[in-house]
Amino acid sequence: MRITMCGTANGGNTRSAGANILLEAAGQRLLLDCGHSSVNGLVRALGPGQSIDALLFSHLHFDHVVGLPELMCRFALESRTWPRIYGPRDTATYAAEALTLTRTLSKNPNRMPPPDPVIEEGGPGEAITIGEIRVSTIEVPHVAHLQCLARRLEWEGGTLVYSGDTTDAPELMVPFAADADVLIHECYSEGALEEAVAGIPEALERRIAELRAEGRPIKMLYTIPNFGNPSGVSLSAARRPEVARI
Repeated sequence: MRITMCGTANGGNTRSAGANILLEAAGQRLLLDCGHSSVNGLVRALGPGQSIDALLFSHLHFDHVVGLPELMCRFALESRTWPRIYGPRDTATYAAEALTLTRTLSKNPNRMPPPDPVIEEGGPGEAITIGEIRVSTIEVPHVAHLQCLARRLEWEGGTLVYSGDTTDAPELMVPFAADADVLIHECYSEGALEEAVAGIPEALERRIAELRAEGRPIKMLYTIPNFGNPSGVSLSAARRPEVARI
């Protein structure tokens, strides 16, 4: 088993590439997600002329899938074959749009690798076989409007589990990852969370003062129970009283 992290950043990180994990095992090359700015790292990891056998999406957030059109364009330009594409609900629509964009950007039809990629949607409980690798799937919580899938890949001599982008769900992930050789799971340190939300109480207080100076009093402020925000980060317990005070 060989694992190359071609990208690991979330959507709010502009300094690093989005999720893109290359697994080489049992004679197969599999890609787990294909996020922003990650294709160059993948191409370097593959080497000249090499392709991947399958691409498995966990969910359709941009930091996990937006690299697909670039991957298809790059592979077409370099005459690499396209992989089979597996993903959650709505993957077929997204991949078809990516293929249309690829054909628009790649004006030389002789460089398009035939045939079109096979695209399959599959939900929890549906097994996939890629060469000698068996893939099982469960649905994990992330956001209400998207289906998010965790994957368990097993082959003779190895098991890898990828949790996708799940929220805290030990009741699902602990049994799903039992006895795996490798678990790939997104997490944050306290330091990273503090850096992500640094300045939030101070910025809020400044903005309120600016609005008051303009004669526009604040009518309502609200927080969600864990003091989080749409970027997926939350204030630490130590800083929450600062927002409550404001």
